[in-house]
Amino acid sequence: MRCPECQHANVAGSLFCEVCGADLDTQVVALPTPAPAIAEPASPAEPAAQTTGLGGGSEAADGSVPTGALVCAHCGHGNDPRFVICEACGRALTRIAVVAADEAPARRLETAAAQPAPAPPAAPSLVSGQLATGPQRGKVKLVVEQGMVLGKQFLLSEEQSLVGREDAADRIFPEIDLSGLDEGYVHRRHALLTFEGTFLFVTHLGGHNRTYVNNRPIADHLPHPVNIGDTVRFGKVLLRVTEA
Repeated sequence: MRCPECQHANVAGSLFCEVCGADLDTQVVALPTPAPAIAEPASPAEPAAQTTGLGGGSEAADGSVPTGALVCAHCGHGNDPRFVICEACGRALTRIAVVAADEAPARRLETAAAQPAPAPPAAPSLVSGQLATGPQRGKVKLVVEQGMVLGKQFLLSEEQSLVGREDAADRIFPEIDLSGLDEGYVHRRHALLTFEGTFLFVTHLGGHNRTYVNNRPIADHLPHPVNIGDTVRFGKVLLRVTEA
């Protein structure tokens, strides 16, 4: 059926021209019947081509709608993208793009969740032997709490102080002289009190009569930390570490 306006050859039975949309009811023009084409057998190297064109057979050979075709919203026919009228039912076409089946949808890029900021390191706590106010020589003392002279004090003014009993014959003169307090249990060279940085240590120098920190014996020749408020016992003489 040829359109009287644009002379386009439309599908037989169409109500409107598929190109210009003109009404085809006013004139019906019979088209000559084309001679049937003789199909030639396809060679093995070249398989027979399948019809996938648009317009006058715009659907693929398997019945699917070709990519890019304008699908009619009323009858589902796939039209040439240039058409404004469906060549099958004559309704106006709306441009609906057909997405190919093998086209994968775009994936959304997921960003990793923000990691929480690391917590600041906790302030180190004081350990035994670290004085809260700083082990300043001349500001730390030992006070006798058990022995022959209660309340006697010894100021730790040297970097290292010997604890023991005086013996002039052997030239032993300890800074912390416990002579007369409990001579039967204190050795002449009993222990050492040493300042090292922010720590105060006591070292037992050996012998049967032990050195105790907070009523626990310490190992021989191994510096043991003490702190303000701790008790140190040499034999049976008990002293407490305090701030001067």
